[in-house]
Amino acid sequence: MKNIIPLILIFISIQIFGQNPGWVVNPANFDYNGQLVGKVIKDGTAVTQGILAAFVGNECRGVASASYFPPSNHYVFQVMCYSNLTSEIMTIKYYDPISNQIFDNIGQITFTPDMIQGNALAPIVFNITTQSCQITANNSNLVFQAIASSQEVSITSNATWTVSESLTWVTVTPTSGSNNGSISVSVTANNGIARNGTITLTAACGTAITITVNQAAPCNLSASASTLDFSASVGNQTVNITSNASWTVSESLSWVTVTPTSGSNNGSISVSVTANNGSARNGTITLTAACGTVITITVNQAALCNLSASASTLDFSASAGNQTANITSTTSWTVSESLSWVTVTPTSGSNNGSISVSVTANTGSARNGTITLTAACGTVITITVNQAAPCNLSASTSTLNFSASAENQTVNISSNSTWTISESMTWLTVIPSSGNNNAHSSMWYNSNNNSKSSCTL
Repeated sequence: MKNIIPLILIFISIQIFGQNPGWVVNPANFDYNGQLVGKVIKDGTAVTQGILAAFVGNECRGVASASYFPPSNHYVFQVMCYSNLTSEIMTIKYYDPISNQIFDNIGQITFTPDMIQGNALAPIVFNITTQSCQITANNSNLVFQAIASSQEVSITSNATWTVSESLTWVTVTPTSGSNNGSISVSVTANNGIARNGTITLTAACGTAITITVNQAAPCNLSASASTLDFSASVGNQTVNITSNASWTVSESLSWVTVTPTSGSNNGSISVSVTANNGSARNGTITLTAACGTVITITVNQAALCNLSASASTLDFSASAGNQTANITSTTSWTVSESLSWVTVTPTSGSNNGSISVSVTANTGSARNGTITLTAACGTVITITVNQAAPCNLSASTSTLNFSASAENQTVNISSNSTWTISESMTWLTVIPSSGNNNAHSSMWYNSNNNSKSSCTL
């Protein structure tokens, strides 16, 4: 039957007799007492019976049998120790009734009056090893790149074991275990030279093994461009790669092709895109160095766009004037011109729209210029603006007087433009009826048998 330790422990000063081997202590012989609550682990397993005793030399100073403690579901030894001195060193012994064997000096405590060392929930552990123990790891050499990362190591053992290391850049969890298990070894990012160190695993029997931890120095990886911009048409661009390690390229874009997909040290990659018949698109190319360093290159391709105007030429007279040009586009566009006599509104737009082109009056020679429209995708169109020079028209005389008989007179015409003559007189003939620039016109007057006549040209 299990001996149950009550939650409130009452100590009685009576002579305590042990089982075999007959350890005994007489509390009346001592001035001071103190409590030790211990737990015995033999060959990796907590014992459930036997006797634990405290000795000074060959004199027993405290003894107790194993008792079951329900809250923690384990067996402990509640030993009341006795002494006439303070700071007395006591040696702990354990008697195993199964093997009928005494294990000397499995631990030591320093006695102080009214001491309480350990408790039922957190007893002091005493380890006993009677058989050879083993401990092995499935990997004794861990290699890490410069980036922060971790690796698992499987531990095989038939005993309890602990982990020790003094590396500021290494973390091991857990730091102890029992029998088979595993540890996680994590390293911080390395910003300096290559480094290494050792992790030690020690079994309860003293057997120790080491695991070497190696971490590479950081490597560099950079590209001459972090962003590549393409128009909607098929295109290709080259990116130079600078590195001191091998590297690979990865991307999952159906419209992008990268060659080569791997390299070593300095090199270059060629990035090609297919024609874009839809909306604007983008994606990412990833380059990864052997040390784990990663960089990305963003690829942007513009949407397919069109840009046209309802007129490619606008002709104006010399007078101030205004004309409208309709713009057809699938994207945004801007207008630019540097003509002091031309005003365009608006100077930008999106998709379909129109622009108003106004000219001031021309008092000089004929003039022309260009309006440029540029779409967001880069498409450019131009509209030519022509404005005529002002024209003049004069005659050498403003009045012609004829006698009654048939007669002819000539009038000189001065002009810098084409001109026409019109008249509706049956008795008058004008030749020619049109001309260009300077010229003369002849007028014939038929005989007049009646009264005086006149006409206007």
